[in-house]
Amino acid sequence: MGAIRLFLAFVVVIDHIKAIILRPLGVDPGDYMTLGMNAGHAVMFFYVISGFLISYVLQNKYPATPAGTYRFYKSRAIRIYALYWVVWTLSSIVLDPRHGYAIWTGRLRDLLPSLFLFGADWRVAFGHYPNEYFGFFPTGMEPAWSLGAEMTFYLIAPFLLRSLTGNVFVLLMSVLVRAALVHVFGFNASWTYHFFPSTVLFFLLGHLSQLLGARLRLPSKLTCGFLLPSILFSLLSGGHSFDHPYFYLSTICFAVSLPGLFALTKDTKALNFMGDISYAVYLTHPLVVTYILPFSLIFLLRISYLSNHAFALACSIALLGIALTAVVATGAEVFVEKRMTAFLRSLFGRGEACLGGALGGTAVRRLLGFAAPAAPALAVAPIGPAAGAVRLAGGRQLVTLFGVLAGFAGIVMVVHHFGPPPAAINFLPTIVNEARLASLPASSEAPLAPASVALPLAAGEAEGAAVAAAPALETPAHGPAYALSETPGDGFHRINILGVATYPDKLNVISLYVRPEARTRVRIELLGASRSHYGCVDFDLLSGRIKQADEAEAATIAPLDGGWSLLSFGMRAAESQAVVSVSLLAPGDRVKYAGEPGKGLILGAPHLQAR
Repeated sequence: MGAIRLFLAFVVVIDHIKAIILRPLGVDPGDYMTLGMNAGHAVMFFYVISGFLISYVLQNKYPATPAGTYRFYKSRAIRIYALYWVVWTLSSIVLDPRHGYAIWTGRLRDLLPSLFLFGADWRVAFGHYPNEYFGFFPTGMEPAWSLGAEMTFYLIAPFLLRSLTGNVFVLLMSVLVRAALVHVFGFNASWTYHFFPSTVLFFLLGHLSQLLGARLRLPSKLTCGFLLPSILFSLLSGGHSFDHPYFYLSTICFAVSLPGLFALTKDTKALNFMGDISYAVYLTHPLVVTYILPFSLIFLLRISYLSNHAFALACSIALLGIALTAVVATGAEVFVEKRMTAFLRSLFGRGEACLGGALGGTAVRRLLGFAAPAAPALAVAPIGPAAGAVRLAGGRQLVTLFGVLAGFAGIVMVVHHFGPPPAAINFLPTIVNEARLASLPASSEAPLAPASVALPLAAGEAEGAAVAAAPALETPAHGPAYALSETPGDGFHRINILGVATYPDKLNVISLYVRPEARTRVRIELLGASRSHYGCVDFDLLSGRIKQADEAEAATIAPLDGGWSLLSFGMRAAESQAVVSVSLLAPGDRVKYAGEPGKGLILGAPHLQAR
């Protein structure tokens, strides 16, 4: 079963690579690599597996006593928090310290679910309803919202799963709630994805699978066979709505297959290790996709075959992302999670001992459901070599804790001095553009464009805007700078440069130096003279986000000194003339709005280059 858990984690990785990297590049590997699943389906399948495994351990490992329940809670807390707190701290202190500081010093209703996960799914769903709210998570920790649902399930599992009446009632109520919400909203992230009452049925489906498997004792190979129709229905569900019947048929068949899969694989160390690192894959992959993968793409994009075959390029990027995530997750599991798990277990053990000693030992153990010690509490204290061993173990824990704190303190000082590392995803457009242009074969056909042609910005046709020279400024290329500002009135606020000579059948690249002022978003458009070809890109100068549409490709935003950014994108022209437009955007990426005089930004003259 560990291989399946790892596969589901990789489904989430691929779906996020699609959203963050592949779609902006205009390539897509399809759904075959994920067997028709998306990240949302994978999360629901994780819930089914969680319901199965928690049901199994409650039945076979943790007795229905206060002591058993306490040990179950301790085990789950250590499993979740051992790696989560390390990644959370790394993200909030090192990768985005400003946002991390805002979380630490902000509202408790944001800090508590971010740090302890309870209620995180509810906060995402209803923190800024009807929009999803992930602002209480440090950068890169957004997928951890589903751990909030897991923690809620762990909290109620010792009581709910041991009551058949409760199981059936909650399952039926969850089915009815989900059916009603799907009928009213269709797929709605807040109500049918993050809302625990509409998703708890998937946990209970795994629990019922475990119960029926234990009672019926069907041959393992027979139940394993249901994995095949599950895959078939999953493939058929690709392209359909989230709650399509194929998805539910796939989920039910998957649940039926779990008892056999578990029985056949539970003693295989390699598969168990795959299951162990699946959690690390889930937690660390956003950081890999954001900070590591983009810089690795330049090697793929310089391969001419891949740059000319979109499907092969998309699959290669996805596989590279999987490989990098697997390496990082394995390191996190071996060098971080295991050590943190041992450290937290020792803290729990010392905490129990201290609590027991402080309150009389026997009374506390009876309260927790443990057997009372045979000897008086005072006789339990170790003496001789045993006492030395205890002191040595405690000393090692203190040294480890001091080393961790000192390491983080050193990282904080480095970040404070040099600033946080930039997210590589912000440089993705530049990386992609340079690699793609470098991979294009040189053409001997005439006419060839010069290195760069400046477009007459000052002579452009203003629409709801004014263009004025800014003699006190110059672009990073030491060219003239202009102030593009709004004029009163509703509508566009842009400058249109007419009659721009383009190069048919070539990649026409428009580049432009921009510095934000009162406006921080800009749209650049290229429209063919006959209006049959059109490319459009929206640039957010603060966040580095890019949204390209229609025939635009290889859009880039490169941050430069002095607050400047170099924006560019390409489009393959089919005509010899076009119109270039530069528009100001209001918050929400609105291109039509009521102008406020004086608001705008600084820019240089656009340049055109053909490749």
